[in-house]
Amino acid sequence: MIIICFALTISFILYCHFLIQQMVKENDSKTIGDSLSPNNPTSDHYFSSVFELIPDLELESEPKRLFLNFSEEDALSSFTSHLLAALQKFRITVFTYDNVLQRGDHISTSLSSAIGESKIFIIVFSKNYANSRRCLDELEIIVNCGRTIGEVVVPVFYHVAPTEVRYQKGEFGISFQSFLNKTSNKVELELSWRAALRRAASIAGFLILNSRNESEDIKRIVDRVVHLFSLKPSSSTPMPSISTGEQSIEQEAFRRSRHGRKPILRLDPTSNSVVLDPNPNPVSNPESDPVLDPVVSDPKSDPDPESKLKPERVRIHDVFLSFRGEDTRSSFTSHLYAALKNFGIKVFRDDNELQRGDCISTSLSHAIEQSRISIIVFSKNYADSRWCLNELEKIMKCQRTIGQVVVPVFYHVDPSEVRNQKGEFGRAFESLLNRILNEVELALNWKEALRVAAGLAGFVVLNFRNESDAINDIVENISRLLDKTDLFIANYPVGVESRVRDVIQLLDIQRPNDVVLLGIWGMGGIGKTTLAKAIYNRIGRNFEGRSFLANIREVWEQNVGPVDLQKQLLFDICKETKTKIQNIESGKSILKGRFFHKRVLLILDDVNTFEQLNALCGSRNWLGSGSRIIITSRDMNILRGNRVDQIYKMKEMDGSESIELFSWHAFKQASPREDFAEISRNVVEYSGGLPLALEVLGSHLFELGLAEWKCVLEKIKRIPNDQVQKKLKISYDALNDDTEKEIFLDIACFFIGMDRNDVIHILNGSELFAEIGVSVLVERSLVTVDDRNRLAMHDLLRDMGREIVREKSPKEPEERSRLWFNNDVLDVLSEQTGTKAVEGLALKLPTTDEKCFSTKAFKKMKKLRLLQLAGLQLDGDFEYLSRNVRWLSWNAFPLKCIPSSFYQGNLVSIELVNSNVKHVWEDPQRLEKLKILNLSHSHYLTQTPDFSNMPNLEQLVVTDCPKLSEVSHNIGDLKKILLINLENCIKLQSLPRSIYKLKSLQTLLLSGCLLIDKLEEDLEQMESLTTLVANNTAIKRVPFSILRLKSIGFISLCGYEGFSCEVFPAIISSWMSPTINLPFPFQTSAAMSSLISLHVTSSSSHELSSFSKQLPRLRSLCVDCNSEDQLSLDAKIILDALCATNSKELESTKTTSQESNMTTSKLIQYDNPMSVPGSKHSPKSLLIQMGTNCQVANILKEIILQNIDGNGNGGCFLPSDSYPNWLTYSSEGSSLTFEVPHVEGRNLKTMMCIVYTSTLDNVTSSGLKNMLVINYTKATIQLYKSEALFSFEHEEGQRVVSSIEPGNKVEVVFVFENDFIVKKTTVYLVYDLNAIACNDENERPVKRFSTEDEPTDDFNQKRKKKSRVE
Repeated sequence: MIIICFALTISFILYCHFLIQQMVKENDSKTIGDSLSPNNPTSDHYFSSVFELIPDLELESEPKRLFLNFSEEDALSSFTSHLLAALQKFRITVFTYDNVLQRGDHISTSLSSAIGESKIFIIVFSKNYANSRRCLDELEIIVNCGRTIGEVVVPVFYHVAPTEVRYQKGEFGISFQSFLNKTSNKVELELSWRAALRRAASIAGFLILNSRNESEDIKRIVDRVVHLFSLKPSSSTPMPSISTGEQSIEQEAFRRSRHGRKPILRLDPTSNSVVLDPNPNPVSNPESDPVLDPVVSDPKSDPDPESKLKPERVRIHDVFLSFRGEDTRSSFTSHLYAALKNFGIKVFRDDNELQRGDCISTSLSHAIEQSRISIIVFSKNYADSRWCLNELEKIMKCQRTIGQVVVPVFYHVDPSEVRNQKGEFGRAFESLLNRILNEVELALNWKEALRVAAGLAGFVVLNFRNESDAINDIVENISRLLDKTDLFIANYPVGVESRVRDVIQLLDIQRPNDVVLLGIWGMGGIGKTTLAKAIYNRIGRNFEGRSFLANIREVWEQNVGPVDLQKQLLFDICKETKTKIQNIESGKSILKGRFFHKRVLLILDDVNTFEQLNALCGSRNWLGSGSRIIITSRDMNILRGNRVDQIYKMKEMDGSESIELFSWHAFKQASPREDFAEISRNVVEYSGGLPLALEVLGSHLFELGLAEWKCVLEKIKRIPNDQVQKKLKISYDALNDDTEKEIFLDIACFFIGMDRNDVIHILNGSELFAEIGVSVLVERSLVTVDDRNRLAMHDLLRDMGREIVREKSPKEPEERSRLWFNNDVLDVLSEQTGTKAVEGLALKLPTTDEKCFSTKAFKKMKKLRLLQLAGLQLDGDFEYLSRNVRWLSWNAFPLKCIPSSFYQGNLVSIELVNSNVKHVWEDPQRLEKLKILNLSHSHYLTQTPDFSNMPNLEQLVVTDCPKLSEVSHNIGDLKKILLINLENCIKLQSLPRSIYKLKSLQTLLLSGCLLIDKLEEDLEQMESLTTLVANNTAIKRVPFSILRLKSIGFISLCGYEGFSCEVFPAIISSWMSPTINLPFPFQTSAAMSSLISLHVTSSSSHELSSFSKQLPRLRSLCVDCNSEDQLSLDAKIILDALCATNSKELESTKTTSQESNMTTSKLIQYDNPMSVPGSKHSPKSLLIQMGTNCQVANILKEIILQNIDGNGNGGCFLPSDSYPNWLTYSSEGSSLTFEVPHVEGRNLKTMMCIVYTSTLDNVTSSGLKNMLVINYTKATIQLYKSEALFSFEHEEGQRVVSSIEPGNKVEVVFVFENDFIVKKTTVYLVYDLNAIACNDENERPVKRFSTEDEPTDDFNQKRKKKSRVE
């Protein structure tokens, strides 16, 4: 009985063995191409054919000849032409069908000759490829050459799947069948063509299917061809690269496995790289070869249920290395192990990592579980080791259960031998099986593990002449899988993503052959390094090498810092550690030689000297084509000129970003806790959108109580946080010399909000060379200059500067160089403790708290240069004031004149605003250095001072002096005067004739001088005059001599009676057409030929009609009307004039006559052209943005640009209302009327207009000619020429929006060329949060030409603008 049982058992085993052998034979009988799925055109299994070897090559180094086979119907003008050009750049001789045929020559003869000379063939399969007999004949010859003489065939599947080519299915098959239908009695040819298609489609190649970037696809093909030409005989095909996309494959796979999803590792056909399959449940394909299916089993089927209960395993090792010791320990594996270790990868190798006394199976099991990646080195005798197969089984189990990444390496064995246990590998496995006949289940487990492992994408090392190249490929790709090269960005990367997108757009990745340099510029702590790291992580893998050199400024200062940076750069890009760099100069040569042919991403962080740039990247010629270099710096001078192609200017975080980032650090959530909401806003406001401050302060306040928060907030307003202070002070310490530091401290303490030129004058009085100094501060991101030329500074930089001053003498303010804090100044003045250390003093008190001090308090302040007072009186002799004072700013000056005992010889600027002076000096002094005199709002001033003692005066500002009735006649002696502002001097009746002799005067402002009734003909003598504003005066006559002014750029004469109908048409005509033959006095020079902006007041339609013909040629026109009726008439005149211009262009008068009888609202309908019968029109859309840019506007614009409807249907995909961020108004046609709503807590910031038109296909222009903004509530009209809209100056765009207020009824009208049909107009009104006013008592902005109480006059804001000519 026992014998019978034993015999049955042996029979069963032999039968099972027979079945297994049959299965192996069946699977082995299939070619690699059999695994292709005809029903799944994007089957990834096709690319498993990369395990098949390209035949041995016998290529000569010269010449490099290649044959390109393609269908001209599909790809000649697009893909193939670019591929051909790219190949020729590498001096590869390319034969194609159109350059090998000679006239009269039979195709087969020429082709045979070309193919015979070629060493590599590229076949571009496309949809209509099989519809060409030439293509099929060429293919047959090429495939036969590849089979018989070993030439290399590289198929490219362009918009067709390999399965479609192999089985002649889909669109490819339809094309082939169409060709066959036209070819009769060619059965033998058909069979040979089908065989050629089947064989060619089985060769590893390139799939270009729905590619986003064909240029990158072409680059991969060319790189492959160049590599093939460089190979020596018997070389094999390296495996494809392995990449991770945006994150670690192991991390994502593990995340998926924990959520019950399949961690699927596939070979991406578009990038030829290993990636995670985004589809967790792929549809199985019955025609796919199950042996090659790389899909990992579902973790739910884990036979070990306890694995679900085990805690998350700690990953101690990066890589577990499984190998057969007797095959590779002392050769391949030892080199691979060393290379991985040198790259910083922690490797577990089972022959030297086990602790003594440990059970080997337990230690190995834990080591495998605790590794992120397992590398299996399959060699000839691998399967002869039970130890190795047990490791393999455990590894594959970890892949199934915890998503471990497995990378097979086939060392001198073919993947099919491992998969099917054939050849020498199979004989070794058979040898082991013969030794364990009683362990059938174990044998089956091993077979399954071998089958699955061999079906994974990996590396083939077969007949490699240089194994080090294969090892480098493996190490590089393992490092990518481990994500070892990515940089830590931030715990809470708020706002980073949008900025990354902006910078990547500037990098212009689509320029593959150019080396692009980009600078990121901004103040310290604003996030330059964080942004650069994010970009490095995002795009770094697209380059052959990448390097991020951090903290260059700091490292450079160390003894061997420069050389260390060069060494790091060499290692990052080339992984070289043996090359010795002796000094900076030798390093330059080495770097240039190593990087010349490499496409790299290089980020140089915190560069502050040219020497650093020269040593690390002396020139863009150091790097290969397609490289990108990013430089972060606080110093704009580093980035100027042609050193970089683009500069990205970092901006502070907006309100929502700031509160979110702060909240993550302070509360570990995205928004503040309810009871901390208000004080959080105060902290965020103090931080001023600076990420560094938000992070530091948020972390500092974490888990503190409300009372502690209040205490911290009060403290940091006086004494800045130490961490923030140190970071910001780096820029200050890096300033070149003491004068630049002095200028910075002066601005931080006294000059924020003041005009840049004024400050330069004052500081130059102290011999600080301020022109250069202020420019340096701007370039170093320490100071900014706004669009009104006023100095600004981030609040934290201001506090940093003030803290530098305070920390010099924390306990004794009188020993500080500058005093600005009211309490400190009050103590010094009341105690009279001032010392010679004090150089600047500011004390600004409210008028309700006026104080009086003795002048003796200034007695010891001998070095006092800057004195700013408000709301106080000084009693005593003014001789105690320093003789070194350069700037005297005294708001509400209490005396009737400046005391003669006060020495004023060094004064550069005197500002006595809201003063009590009747006459400035009783005993005038010679003021050689005085450049600025501001007596605005001095309500008792009766006459201007004697100007003969001020030979260098440049600015005279005497606004709102109601008793001023006389201007001194010697004002004509001011040879250097640039600005005279006499606005709102209501008793001033005339100007002295001498004023017209001022050849240097650029700006003359007379608005509100109600009694001035004329300007003299002598006005033409003011040869430098660029701006003349005389609104609301009694002027009835404009001198004709104004036509001869060469430099005039802006004139505003609104609100006076007696419009000069003869003069203004002539003015405009002379500006528009300088060559026109005008009678005297209208003759003018060619210097006045530019377009002009004009602001007028209309009291009757006749006035506007007098120069209506010139309206279309004005850059801009602003008209203030007296009534709504007048508004309608003037709007009609303007529209008539614009439409008449359009009509003349088409030589049509009919339209004009019809339009002239219509109302304003209907006139705009004639801006639409009459469509031409039988013409074909194409839709167009136009987006115009005006106003102040803000985050909401940027978001809306991005949404609009992504969704704008390009089919002419009127923008049905445009965003609707998003209250309170934006409101939308739409209307058919070219005009739109709406009422501006009031949005609580928000201001109107931006207006966006989208206009949908259609026109003939051959018209390429936008068609827009003019835009009108008619405000019915304010009775104003603004007209802008298209040139003004497309190049809107910041001020012009703001003017349009600022003139629109809540409750206003507004109509927007667009005028287009006559061959445009306007279909629809949409307007977005964008609102943003109100700006929070600064409560700092020392930071009240200084206004030069108006008080804080008077309304803003848009024209008055341009006082210093040199020209308004456009």
